[in-house]
Amino acid sequence: MLDGRVNLDQAAVIVHALDDLPTDDISAEVREQAELHLISLADDFAPTELRRPARKVLEVVAPELSEEAERKALEREEQRASERTRLTVTPRGDGTNRIGGIISNATTARLMTYLEAFASPGHRLRERRRTHPHRAAPRARPHRPPRSTPR
Repeated sequence: MLDGRVNLDQAAVIVHALDDLPTDDISAEVREQAELHLISLADDFAPTELRRPARKVLEVVAPELSEEAERKALEREEQRASERTRLTVTPRGDGTNRIGGIISNATTARLMTYLEAFASPGHRLRERRRTHPHRAAPRARPHRPPRSTPR
């Protein structure tokens, strides 16, 4: 472990970071630079602290490759999320349904926006007006003349 500069836990972080580097776009030279950079950081970082710079090591040693590698990693993550996505709606027989599933973070954000809009007081009022127009009419307030202030 290079003259005892790196302990076992730090070495595990470094190995994991190197394993996470893209295999098709990264040369052996860049991989070696990444390893040496992380070993130098191990002098100053505990294993848990070393994880953060380890995830971004490509930005330091090969910034020209980093953006493309990150784009490909995001595409792989989106593909995995898409493959795992499922949604089930099961009628319970009492006028309600059970909804369950696994959806991506992006789909969750969109769904939450829809649900929050649907549950907003304005939406409930519009829905009530649409289904029960006689009940949803706003109550008229009696007109009161403005108070005059004594001089």
